[in-house]
Amino acid sequence: GKCKAGGIGKRRQIMITFLVDQRGSLLGHEVFPGNTNDMKTLVPVDRRLRQDYGEAVAEAPRVVDRGYASLKNVRGLLRRKEPFLVAVRAKPGSKELAFLEGLGTREGWSEIADGVRAASLERKGVKWVVTWNDEVAGRNGDGRRDHMEKAKEGFSKLSRAIEAGRVKSRSERDRKVGTILARYGMRRFLRVQGARRGLGFRVEETGVREAKEEGADGYQVYATTERWLTEKDVVDFYRRRDRIEKAIRTMSSCLGLGPVHVATPEHVRGHFFVHALGYQLRNVGQLT
Repeated sequence: GKCKAGGIGKRRQIMITFLVDQRGSLLGHEVFPGNTNDMKTLVPVDRRLRQDYGEAVAEAPRVVDRGYASLKNVRGLLRRKEPFLVAVRAKPGSKELAFLEGLGTREGWSEIADGVRAASLERKGVKWVVTWNDEVAGRNGDGRRDHMEKAKEGFSKLSRAIEAGRVKSRSERDRKVGTILARYGMRRFLRVQGARRGLGFRVEETGVREAKEEGADGYQVYATTERWLTEKDVVDFYRRRDRIEKAIRTMSSCLGLGPVHVATPEHVRGHFFVHALGYQLRNVGQLT
């Protein structure tokens, strides 16, 4: 796996998935190799909930983060007849969600909170809720533009390095180009073409893809088998899960649990234990 903090990308890494209840209390965890895609962890986690926990947990709706909730995983939950509430990775306008066009434009949707509009429909036993948040829309656009500017600055520095003779080959140049695009998430928005001769290159904005992303800014799609939930209920339930995730990230930061070099299984378990204990104590303190 690749470490976002950099510096230890060649070392073997692991990722941990926490299982928590709706109050945020820790139920357990699963460990995966560090290069495992989040979406591929949902099936084994769901299987463990069925096999290792009591009926109350096994039958409870799964509230799933959008990082795990591909449409393929949603279909899998349906096949296994699992109750769920998920924030879907796909955006309105994608081919697989074309049926959501029946909801019309956001101007005609109900306002469920300040700056938040929502609409819903039911299809094949699932309630689909689409929300639009004007604050998130602005933040998405600002963040993307900021990343694009930083990527362009990176390419300018690379050009100067080439002119100064610090880049020796096309393969080295291409590797650095790929690093810049990946670091700022610009593969879909910037096109880099190498010169036929020499080590120079040209950077272009794709334009079309960016316009498509801007059209999807601020939108979020939810899917749930709990069709009795209102649009506001769906958003509120999911936000509780979001607060739990933010609490875990806060604990990681406060306890200094960023990338840590561990050498033995005991070190790994100890790392998990400190992380889990810190989170659980924080959660108990908030509940009492």
